[in-house]
Amino acid sequence: MRSQTRFLLVWAAALVAIVALVAAVNVVVNPYDLFDMPRLAGVNVLKPAIKNHAALTKAYQIERARPVTAVLGTSRAYLGVDSASPNWPDDYRPVYNYGLPGTTMGRSLLRELREAWSTGHVRHAVAFLDFPAFFAPDPPARGEEDELRLRFLDDGSPNPDPRSQRLRDTFLSVFTLAALSDSVTTILSQRGGDRVLDLRADGTSTDADFANAARAEGMNAVFSQKDEFDLARIGGFQRLLADWHGPMPNMNLIEEMIRFCRAHDISLTLILASSHADALEIYRRGGLWPRVEQIKVDLADLVTKANDPSITAWDFVEYAPWTTEALPPPGDRTTPIRWFWEPVHFKRALGEVMLQRVFHGMPAGFGAKLTAATVDARNQFVRDQQRAFLGWHLACETNQEFKCAPPAGPAAEASR
Repeated sequence: MRSQTRFLLVWAAALVAIVALVAAVNVVVNPYDLFDMPRLAGVNVLKPAIKNHAALTKAYQIERARPVTAVLGTSRAYLGVDSASPNWPDDYRPVYNYGLPGTTMGRSLLRELREAWSTGHVRHAVAFLDFPAFFAPDPPARGEEDELRLRFLDDGSPNPDPRSQRLRDTFLSVFTLAALSDSVTTILSQRGGDRVLDLRADGTSTDADFANAARAEGMNAVFSQKDEFDLARIGGFQRLLADWHGPMPNMNLIEEMIRFCRAHDISLTLILASSHADALEIYRRGGLWPRVEQIKVDLADLVTKANDPSITAWDFVEYAPWTTEALPPPGDRTTPIRWFWEPVHFKRALGEVMLQRVFHGMPAGFGAKLTAATVDARNQFVRDQQRAFLGWHLACETNQEFKCAPPAGPAAEASR
């Protein structure tokens, strides 16, 4: 009997020791950056496991960051906007990038805005908008883990019990073998350098995933894969919008964001972010360009109705030198392009150009403010760009002596 008791005590002690060791490793390595723990060289400076847990991580990071400015959006903001950019005005700092990958506008913008405001310091919001997100209604999901840990539910009401989900988050991040596996992966990844995905404490992501794909397959192949995805959606958008009247789908979300910001003394900058001409042409050929122009009209109307200088909208959906950069030929796995990873995900270099234009006015030849008084002229300007681009493209295809390279322009100057 004593031997059995001794065995059980030893077994229990060993189990407790193992659980304590697992917990200690997971807390120190902190693979999801849930806890306010230091990043140790050779141990956890890079945190690749965040890739599949960005919504979890950012809900906790933003509370520690206590930003004055929140960047809002989907994977495009997540990947292409640097919170530490020198182009942020001094009174906008510190900045936190709350952009989330693997989500949609309906599940991100308002959710991110409310949560950022709940930290108590946010005075500015900068939202990067994806124009295809306005082609179909996107009702927010309810009752997800990502919502239940936040201070506000998707309907705008205070979350009555965020602690339950947060306790679950802590348990799963400390005491599970899955977390231990991610901790081990984190430690083993520290020598990976720029090939390892990471998320800084200010919410800025590295571009390792896209860079690795470009190295493995080449930029042309990465673009082609995204083109296939966009082409597959065109038919559904055409059918849904054929009889659509009134403001474009999801404009109500932007209107609600404007109301929220005005009610809480937050400036709101709406940025209709750049896409490569490769993507623009898919939607133009699908007959959806008039709807792209309507998006700009709707945004201009909302800003004009707000009649508040702190609410602004900018348009970067155009055929400028930054967005018409030529792709390497198929099979070329070494030649990069400067401004995009694929047709809709712009590189941080282009994110810098957009921030510089919005906050410092340069380069003047790229992007424009949207107002009810200027939007018609803006749409005509981009139409003219489009015609010039199509003419150049046609000449390139039909005249073998034509040099098929983008014409010199402001982008060439910006890259020097």
